[in-house]
Amino acid sequence: EPFDTLSAKHTTDLLGKNICVFGDSLAASGNGGDDTWIQRVADYYQCANAYNRGIGSSCITNKDKDNQDRVGYAYVDASGDAYNRGMYSTQQTITGYTEISPWMNGTDRANTIPTDTDLVIILAGANDVSTTNESMFKTAYAQMLQNIMTRVPDAKIITCTFVYNHSYDSVPEVKAVYDRYRGYIKEVSAEFGFPCIDMMANMGCNNYNYEAYMNADGVHFNTTAGRILTAECVAGFLRQYAKILT
Repeated sequence: EPFDTLSAKHTTDLLGKNICVFGDSLAASGNGGDDTWIQRVADYYQCANAYNRGIGSSCITNKDKDNQDRVGYAYVDASGDAYNRGMYSTQQTITGYTEISPWMNGTDRANTIPTDTDLVIILAGANDVSTTNESMFKTAYAQMLQNIMTRVPDAKIITCTFVYNHSYDSVPEVKAVYDRYRGYIKEVSAEFGFPCIDMMANMGCNNYNYEAYMNADGVHFNTTAGRILTAECVAGFLRQYAKILT
């Protein structure tokens, strides 16, 4: 049956649970609201809440390839919800919002996750590929997971490799680098015992059909078709893990 039809009647062990997506613009899926892939997953499983903690342009690590501090700013409201889902290169004054460090291996970002979260889904790392040392990336990814575990110790955690990126995955030698970083996500997730969704291998988006799902930038899946495709991939994976998520 069509995805939207199944979502209206499908019940699982995630019924009434709170889920939270954490990461960059691919996690945020646009600027929030009801038409995001995480909201579609929540509707499918009849979750109580879908918290969106994606911040566009943000990296996992606070250091660049030369081990220098990155410069960036993010702003959240009292609940931790991001302003405009974006990171800024210069400081802003935004009434009603608090400035935080946008890097995901820091406690500022982990502390945006609501404490009543039952399941955290992490989609992050694409912004680190060209700007972060490979060994540093693994260390930062592990630190991010530790911070999230400290913030929500009773929550289940699932990681994701980053999705197809036409700007890079269409070039074989560049794709090889991207795939190494995807491998690091799988490696660190396995060390923690967390399931990892291989988005690249399972979404079915590639050089031949990407225009049907992606924005014109070849990076984001903020079209309706792209959000549905992302939601289908995640929702299908969660069906396999329904019992361990309770």
